[in-house]
Amino acid sequence: MSIYELAIPGTIFNETDLHVVQVNGVWQLAPGQNESDAYTNDPDDPGGPTKWGQSQRQLQIDTGQLWSAAEIQALSVDWVIQRWKPLYWFPIYEAIESQNVASKVFDIGIIAGPARAIMILQAALWASGHTIEIDGSFGPITLEAANSQEPQSLIDTISIRQADYFRGINNPAELHDWLVRAQYLATSGTIKGV
Repeated sequence: MSIYELAIPGTIFNETDLHVVQVNGVWQLAPGQNESDAYTNDPDDPGGPTKWGQSQRQLQIDTGQLWSAAEIQALSVDWVIQRWKPLYWFPIYEAIESQNVASKVFDIGIIAGPARAIMILQAALWASGHTIEIDGSFGPITLEAANSQEPQSLIDTISIRQADYFRGINNPAELHDWLVRAQYLATSGTIKGV
């Protein structure tokens, strides 16, 4: 089994994009996950070929380079995990008291982008009674509000806002998988239709 190191304690991914678990501070490929399951090239997916959750379109935006389907298919999980931390795990996330809340925001950032993830968190905080600007900027006000909430209740509210965001994208082919992903860390039954 391959081992991947990242300093994000306690994060567990059980989504369709990449199945890794962290054990004692070390990332490893989850049992039963293999590389051939990670690549898709759905002609109806506007992101193009995708592997380990990295779409051709997003890689081209992020790197400024053209990526062929063959290059996407050749992506290693090591490369993807090392790419995630600087792109999606912000140092301020270390100050979130609940590892599950931090992991949830991190996971949303992987699929929707970090600014959208923070906006979803802020919308959940607003829905929970905090007067907070929904601007996609994670600063001390967002941090204080996030740390003042009961973690599981906040995760459930984040998950509902995440599902609402996914439903608004209008991609029926991906919606079920996205709703399953929104259910990640939420109380069972929080997301309808999963």
